[in-house]
Amino acid sequence: MARFFCRSRGDCDGHEHGTLFGIAHCLWCRPPFDTSKVLYPLYRIFVGPGTSESGDAVSRCCDSRDAPPPAVATYQWHTVPVELSEALELAGTRHQSVLVTMRANGRPQLSNVGHVVSDDGLIRILIPSEVAKYKNLLREPWASLHVTREDFNAYVVIEADVELSSIAYEINDETVDELVAVYRVMVGEQPDWSEFRERMVREHRVVVRLRPTRAYGVL
Repeated sequence: MARFFCRSRGDCDGHEHGTLFGIAHCLWCRPPFDTSKVLYPLYRIFVGPGTSESGDAVSRCCDSRDAPPPAVATYQWHTVPVELSEALELAGTRHQSVLVTMRANGRPQLSNVGHVVSDDGLIRILIPSEVAKYKNLLREPWASLHVTREDFNAYVVIEADVELSSIAYEINDETVDELVAVYRVMVGEQPDWSEFRERMVREHRVVVRLRPTRAYGVL
């Protein structure tokens, strides 16, 4: 528990009061407090100090009672609709994402996946056909993909209709050719593509093709 000495009112008898999360006021002499007094100190803990409209650093000491920190909305991130082109641009800078599919009971299932944004506007993912998300997509061909910028300060969620390739059965079939093309973009050249093709067949891999329909997030 951080400790702050309250000097804002004489009627608090100069008590020291424990302050959870660095909330900057005396809980004795300032009993009712609004959420901005709670959320703003939390923001400072995770992000850093803010500034007032005049550009001065905002203090979290309870001396600043008559000069409260700026409105919390100044610091909030609001999820808003995002243009598909902008969402795909961010998704194209990363190959790590979270795929959301729907279980039979209507609840979401989330999986870490690797993805590639293709020139044709499709997002391609490689998965084995034995996993639950493949069965989910067979039953309901819809998914969303959550992609976060590397610094974690921006993200997009891309909702999409889903197409599934046929299961890889032969090392030279069209599905395996597509798997090779996607993996080459995602990871790079492999020392032995023949071994890779055989592994794709052994694992009964498929290509999940996401056709984006809408996006939202924070950019």
